[in-house]
Order: sequence, then structure tokens, then C-alpha cells
Amino acid sequence: MESVDVLILGHSFVRRLRDDLTGSWTNLGFDLDSVRVHCIGKGGSRVRDLPFMSSSISEIQPKIVLLQIGGNDLDSTDHDCVAERLPNDLISVAQWLRAGFGVGQVGIMQLFYRTRTRSVPVDIYNRAVDSVNDRVKMMCEEAQGCFYWRHKGLKTAALLCLKQDGVHLIQAKQQELSTCPVNALYQYVQIRGSSPGPLFIFPGNIPVSYQHFSSCLRNSLIWAGFQPNQYTSHSFRIGAASTAAASGVPDEEIQHMGRWKSLAFKRYIRLPTLFDVTTPH
Repeated sequence: MESVDVLILGHSFVRRLRDDLTGSWTNLGFDLDSVRVHCIGKGGSRVRDLPFMSSSISEIQPKIVLLQIGGNDLDSTDHDCVAERLPNDLISVAQWLRAGFGVGQVGIMQLFYRTRTRSVPVDIYNRAVDSVNDRVKMMCEEAQGCFYWRHKGLKTAALLCLKQDGVHLIQAKQQELSTCPVNALYQYVQIRGSSPGPLFIFPGNIPVSYQHFSSCLRNSLIWAGFQPNQYTSHSFRIGAASTAAASGVPDEEIQHMGRWKSLAFKRYIRLPTLFDVTTPH
């Protein structure tokens, strides 16, 4: 069976992805006999720059092309006009790839939120990202040979993986630090800033919802090999109340920290008993 060439085209995200595809991630983990992954990315690239990559596309002759581009287009002084035409421009590029280079399938990848922008306020940029993604998804359903690629779990989670510039992803080796909860919280606070409101928010100061938190918790437990039905969001309230009580924090302060309006908080406290901490001889 002849291997399939897959080309990922875009801006600096793609260039950095190419540099990080080492070790077990070489060729995105695919067997080279079946799939060969190519990455072509240039920092600052916009949709209009893709034709300048024609020679590389012709050389690779990909059967599948994935487009990760459009974010730099949105971050412009002509923001409103760009946001309106960008979905059509991306579909036009997909048609150009299919007609001009014999590409079989073109995937248009979801645009990411940003925490910093150059030419337009962050909240306006991120709302435009949602609008463009929704329109591209709908248009791909009607366009032959096109599909929409959603980065599952990365619409907001990617914010925790961004560098200080608020745009570029942290390299894989640096990302290992995020397994430390203290470091992960520190990194998040640096990105979040000091604006008033809840600690955990999406761009635009939108609070993280209960549903989103519960979904992330479930996915994390599954990834770590735990049974997700044994834990809920209340496990955090139980743990916080129990730790505070074991440390001698007064009941009134525990009640205030957990925003309990009654003594119901005492049901959340789980303190070890003598039976729990002794070992039979």
C-alpha cells in the first residue's frame, strides 16, 4: 500500500510543530509506510501568503492538506472586514489546493483564542474567532473535499500552554513543568493578569462554568487512569475543607472560604481517625 502524504500548512504554530516532532512524536506517531507528515509554516503568515508556498506543495504532492492559518489575518486594523471575508478566503484556498494541486481532502483547522493581540482588543478578537470557526464549520459541510478540524479540548485549554506573548505554544519540554500544580497555577496567573473576578476565567473575563470544569475533571481522571465516577467537583470542596480543619482553621473561616451559609460544611470534613492512621501488629 502506497503511503499518503499529509501536509500541514500555516504560520509559526506549524513551524514550531515541525521542530517538536521528535522521539515518539516523529511523523506524529504514524508509520512512515502508511502516512508521511510534512509541516510548512512561516511566522506571521496570512492566508494571502499561501500561494508563495506553491513550489513546496508541488514538490510534496500531498493527498491531504491541513490549514492552520487565519489568526494573523484577524489581528489587523481592518478587523471587521477581515472577519467577514476570512471564512470565504479559507474555502477558496481549499478549492485552489484541490483544483491546482490535485489534493483530495483539505481540512481547515480551528482558530485558537489569544491572550494578547496587536491591532484589536483581545475580547473582540476572541469573539471573532468563535464566529469564524462556526462559519467555516458550516461552509465545510457544503464544500466538496473540505472538512473542519476541531482541536478537541484546546479551545480554552491551549491558553495554559501559551508563552508570555500570549500567541505561541510552549515547547514540549517546557510544557512538562505544567504537571506541577503550583507551577501550572503560577503560569496561569501570569497569563490571566490581575483583573477582578473569579480566579479561573476564559478570555473576556468569562467565568469557567461548572459544566466545563466537570468535563475537564472527567477527562483528566480518565487520562490518569482513575475511575471518573468516583470523583466529582465536590471532591475539591471536601479536600479543601478537610485540609483546613486538619490544619486547625476555625470553623467560621472554613465556612466563609467555602461560602457555606450554614453548618452544612461540617458534612464535607473528612478527618482521619485513629483506626485510619494505625497499623495492626
